[in-house]
Amino acid sequence: MAHNLMDNKMAYTGERPWHGLGTHFNEPFTAQEAIDAAGLGYNVSKRPIYLDNGQRVEQAMATVNDTSGAVLGVVGNRYTVLQNQLAFGFFDRLLTEAGARYETAGALGKGERIWLMARMPGTLMPVKGDDVLPYCLLTNSHDGSGTVQVRFTLIRTVCQNTLTAAMRGSKEIINIRHTASAHNNLLVAGEILRDYVTHFGAMGDRLSLLAATPITDDTIDEYLIKLFGDPDAAENANASSRIQNKINAVQDHYERGMGANLPGVKGTLWGAYNAALEWTDYEFPVKGTTDRTQSILFGAANDFRQKAFDAAMELAGVTK
Repeated sequence: MAHNLMDNKMAYTGERPWHGLGTHFNEPFTAQEAIDAAGLGYNVSKRPIYLDNGQRVEQAMATVNDTSGAVLGVVGNRYTVLQNQLAFGFFDRLLTEAGARYETAGALGKGERIWLMARMPGTLMPVKGDDVLPYCLLTNSHDGSGTVQVRFTLIRTVCQNTLTAAMRGSKEIINIRHTASAHNNLLVAGEILRDYVTHFGAMGDRLSLLAATPITDDTIDEYLIKLFGDPDAAENANASSRIQNKINAVQDHYERGMGANLPGVKGTLWGAYNAALEWTDYEFPVKGTTDRTQSILFGAANDFRQKAFDAAMELAGVTK
């Protein structure tokens, strides 16, 4: 499975990533250490685009990795590049204000997209001994594909499952447009901190509700049909088999997955939800040229985690 890391580099603490690449730090690293280890020190510039006949394209510019010369994308004339150094400055302020610490960082492709994951203070515990840790994920694109984003997420320590969960009244993604105002680190950090308190407080209540909601075999079947569809209603035998294989895999994680035997996990919606997450992080199918890292961070696997959360909350009697 392709990883699509730029120059096969990234920075990380803790366990070695599935692809086995990157620079390991025994302690949380600084922003500058992340930039050096993951090769993020390149500058991005906007350059004019010309047709084969020499005519300049007036309404568009190319973004270029100045170190490699690679073209990263095509953007409008009013697009403002947010350099990696400045993007990491958002989290430097966050570290100072909230006691967060960097744990992973890197770039994808030719450098068109970067990410930085920071561990936030505090711990959620839906079930005694089943710790869930809060994180902020910063992503920045240099190809015009999106805004700078700060995304709140959670990681269950027993299995490293990533919980993606948006809730009504709790803003789990902060979008920062590529304009000159994006450079105001102080205001951005303040917004992050305010939403951090709101989001993780609400998430703690939701996860505790899942852990307190008992389920039967029929409930698990209903949950998995919400996620994958009904194999008995599939259009043909092959489609039915594909759905049933996914259902069987999640059921196996529910019975024997990491953390499944912790007291208070099995027999609850919390257990079923984490079985779906474990399947997503390790077995979610990645199609075409999409790499697993990108799917987990930004793509279909990340979207499926949200679907798993919404379906679990619906069965618990809570709508998004």
